[in-house]
Amino acid sequence: MRLVKAARDQRTRVPGARVVWVLATAFIVYGTMLPFEPAADGSVVWANLSRIPLNPFISPDTGDWIALPDLLQNLLLFLPFGLGAALSLQAGERTSTGRVVGLALALSATLEALQLFTTSRVSTPADVLLNTAGAWVGALAAPAVLAVGMRVLQAPRTTRWVRQPAAWPACLAVVLLAAAALLPLDVTIDPWFVGWKARLWWMAPWQLAGVRSEPLALVRAAISALLWARWAGQAGEPRPGLHAVLVIGCLVLALELAQFGIESRMPGVGGLVAGWLGVVAGAGLAESRLSSVAWRRVGLVCAWAAMAWLASTAAQCDLREWTLTGAVLGGLLAADRRPGWQTLGLVAVACGGMLGVLLLWQASRAAVPFDGLSLLVGTLGAAAGAWALTIGRQRAQRVDGCWTSLEPMAR
Repeated sequence: MRLVKAARDQRTRVPGARVVWVLATAFIVYGTMLPFEPAADGSVVWANLSRIPLNPFISPDTGDWIALPDLLQNLLLFLPFGLGAALSLQAGERTSTGRVVGLALALSATLEALQLFTTSRVSTPADVLLNTAGAWVGALAAPAVLAVGMRVLQAPRTTRWVRQPAAWPACLAVVLLAAAALLPLDVTIDPWFVGWKARLWWMAPWQLAGVRSEPLALVRAAISALLWARWAGQAGEPRPGLHAVLVIGCLVLALELAQFGIESRMPGVGGLVAGWLGVVAGAGLAESRLSSVAWRRVGLVCAWAAMAWLASTAAQCDLREWTLTGAVLGGLLAADRRPGWQTLGLVAVACGGMLGVLLLWQASRAAVPFDGLSLLVGTLGAAAGAWALTIGRQRAQRVDGCWTSLEPMAR
């Protein structure tokens, strides 16, 4: 708690907290508004208004009490918002809790009001109350989370890992691996729904998603294991390849199991086996003691192979795959380059040119129209990956410096 008091006396904000706040807000807007299907006329709005019950805990859909899983989801949804907002506004300041509650109330009420103008969403007063309560709990927990976080960051083992050059690329690869497995993040904690998916899985455990999904899962897992092994080697692990197999292999298993709680995703043994094969391949390359340049070249070959696979199966692909694969490719191309618009431009031109060639080849081979949208999305994904690796790494180093300046105050 001394860190909280010192940060309050110095009137400092916690490094990285604003990023958590922004990401939590974006996820809330994404989760509460999509799919945004606007109402065609005002009668829909009045119909939505008339469905709102006087009792806030009565569901407009069923006319019965709101289910406990729905209550918990709305409560947990705003927890990260309250945590990030409390740490961003003023570390440890008592008045920040009131401001966080006010901001959460305004955000939740605005989103519920906007849902009145849609045909796919239902507005309820209970959502506003529970969202605000969740933000309040997150704000109250902020000092304790800050103290625990500083204690973990000050541990010698954590310091040895966090301050390695390969830390940021490896973390980005893991984030992309998780995004590919969990998007579109339509999370549910309804035990009945999870049990129903488990019964479906038991009847067909492999759940093969066609010829395009498993190879992409293999490539993403291989790149993640390769970068993680590089990070582990820099941190002084004696067997970085084995460390990557254990960590990324368990992560692949956890992500497959987590899909039981995603409404639009279905876990399968096929995706799990493909991910584990990729992990073994990436770890095996890491154990071959390749140079940093060779590692990057191997990763680029894997990413280009994934892009070529996407282009060859363009009719079956969605924009999510183009974005994530483009981000991996853009990050690898931007490695060891200085952050700036010139790097982003070079990456966008290189990825856009190669992707355009692949899509032209697919259009001529299959006699289908040129897929300009996939070209645009893949290029934007590559630019985003390059930005996250270069500028994001620079800002992460700045945040690390801010944390270092706060360490003496915690002692």
